[in-house]
Amino acid sequence: MSSSKYYYWVWSNTATYSQTFGLSKLSVLAGTEAQTNYNSSWSAYRYSVPPIPSEWYLQDGDQNFQFNSSTIAKYTTNSYLGRITYSYDDRFLFTGNFRADGSSVFNAQNRWGYFPGASVGWVLTHEKFMQAQKIFDYLKIRGSWGELGNSNIPADATVPTALSNIPYFFNSGTSASGATTGSIIPQIKDLNLKWEVTKEADLGFDYSTLAGRLSGEFDVYDKKATQALIYVLVPGTFGSQANPNSTISPGYVLDNAATIDNKGVEFSARWHDKINSKLSYFIGGNVSYNRNRVVNLNGGAPIFDGNINGYFTTETKAGYPIGAFFVRQAIGVFQSLAQVAAYVDKNGNQLQPGAEPGDLIYKYNSNGVLDTAYAGSYQPKVYVGISGGLTYKSFDFSIDLYSNIGNQVYNGKEQARVTATDNIEKSVATTFWSEGNKTNSQPAANAGNLPASTYFIASGTFVRINNATLGYTVQPNVLSRQKVITSCRIFIDAQNPVTLKKYGGFSSELPGSSPTNAGIELGTYPTTRIFAAGINLGF
Repeated sequence: MSSSKYYYWVWSNTATYSQTFGLSKLSVLAGTEAQTNYNSSWSAYRYSVPPIPSEWYLQDGDQNFQFNSSTIAKYTTNSYLGRITYSYDDRFLFTGNFRADGSSVFNAQNRWGYFPGASVGWVLTHEKFMQAQKIFDYLKIRGSWGELGNSNIPADATVPTALSNIPYFFNSGTSASGATTGSIIPQIKDLNLKWEVTKEADLGFDYSTLAGRLSGEFDVYDKKATQALIYVLVPGTFGSQANPNSTISPGYVLDNAATIDNKGVEFSARWHDKINSKLSYFIGGNVSYNRNRVVNLNGGAPIFDGNINGYFTTETKAGYPIGAFFVRQAIGVFQSLAQVAAYVDKNGNQLQPGAEPGDLIYKYNSNGVLDTAYAGSYQPKVYVGISGGLTYKSFDFSIDLYSNIGNQVYNGKEQARVTATDNIEKSVATTFWSEGNKTNSQPAANAGNLPASTYFIASGTFVRINNATLGYTVQPNVLSRQKVITSCRIFIDAQNPVTLKKYGGFSSELPGSSPTNAGIELGTYPTTRIFAAGINLGF
């Protein structure tokens, strides 16, 4: 038996005052917003319930094999907000805003966050000295600064909960009822969690030229997340373990763990034109360069994550992108026992004495210590988007492409093979090292579970066609022959039809459960391709 209940409500109230005096326009907004999210569920099971439907009652099952569980989560927010908008002669623009947000997921001393913001703009094409120029139809320079809070964490993030009826086996007696039971606090909670605050400054311009056919934007930004809410993996000796009543994974503690900075440049452009009364088209694109860096860690020590068979694959530490890959460096494959014996440190000690021909060679420093190094991260350096469309008579066609460039991914499913008979990728199965194929890039056939190394690192760059659509719109003069259907469009559509990537795994899009373990492929499904056809009718 099981039952679940969910409800969500939001109540918003705003008041706006607007006034125009001379060349000035003023608008003032004030408001409040409250919301509540509630979710509860329970389930109860017993085996050996009688097969007769009229006797399907829990009490008739075997009480020695019963399982009961329940969850409940409730969080509320309350906000007060205000905004002032002012413009003078539609040339000088100013917007100032402020909001105070309170969230029940934080304890009382940290419940409220206060977030200001402001933006200014100057429409140059409205100035007299720009009237004689013929280049820009519209040009606006703008800048902004603001803060935004994040409280998107589990409702129990700061609430320690107890598990009852847990058996205690050591020196608990040998009574007929079994071991003595008690209660435990299974997870560590940071009772001093605070709002994550993102501070962003932006400078840019909007433009339109060539009779409005070409338009776009340019931005330079600095976006810094302070007191970033990150799940930190702690040693088992801390006692943070599984809790069936919580969504927080075993071994992790949610903490205001870091300050993370993103600096970048964004540029977009869109061209549209009408060749004649029958043919028109558009093409647009955007390019973004982003530099992600961890500025500091509040606890000082690196945050390790991406555990695969006891080997951590990522470290989050100051000076590197979040969730950076730090693994041993695979520099080749042993071709013979003589090569194994000759691989020594400065004192003549063998570095990999148990290795066999076909095993990976790992890099060591001059002191004979295994050299673990930075091997890239999942954070792309460049994002690219391209869109285009064409209309000819009653036919229309559109296409959208997306690309990530300059990041790395980790083939965890190749490392984390459970048994030697597990499936492997074709590229590995057909190129592994053997006496007849002494490659220096692929190791010999093995049972898997190799140490984390650069052997499993691959380029995450990819290009994907997100969507392509071809349609035909039936002309009104055809539909006018009847009086039921007022519009009709027939179309065929393809979603994710083509993906070009260097990585040999299922997908290069691997967000993970947290930014500290993003980019690792373990249980990821391939990107779904969908082909559809349909008719849109209006009546």
